[in-house]
Amino acid sequence: MSLIENHLYYQHYDASNGMALYRQDLDRKNPIEIAKQIINPASSQNGLIYFNGVEKDHNLYSLNLSDYSMKLILERSVWNPIIQDDFIYFMDVSYQYRLCRYQISTNEIQVLTEDRIDFFNVSENAIYYQVSSTTVPALKRMALDGSNIEIVDEGIFEQINITSQYVY
Repeated sequence: MSLIENHLYYQHYDASNGMALYRQDLDRKNPIEIAKQIINPASSQNGLIYFNGVEKDHNLYSLNLSDYSMKLILERSVWNPIIQDDFIYFMDVSYQYRLCRYQISTNEIQVLTEDRIDFFNVSENAIYYQVSSTTVPALKRMALDGSNIEIVDEGIFEQINITSQYVY
């Protein structure tokens, strides 16, 4: 579920229609179905929701919230896209879930780490990610450009959440 301007965007499932994306006013009135497919509304910016396909492919798409049109952004198998400014950070499914970022203005992809990751989240100036390893699993942090990698703590961590002051 995401709050974008004065609307809630959320996924809803029912047995007869399957999963769909809905929009609802904050006063809990006027729910409307805007897409008959699985769209995670968690990553949005400037009137667009960025999401990876689930049903036919895992390509990167955008959904325009003014007319609900969809656009293919990147033909590549991605997971968990997170947009920040001119970059979309994602897990690269075809390459063992390594962490990459796609620059929208130049159409360039940068590999940030070759580590296989399970989870990640992006703050204003850092990326926090869980390295999947049978020998040394760890929560790590790096700068947004992939530099200054450091271990925050060893172990297995899930659901990395970030507020203005804390990572938990």
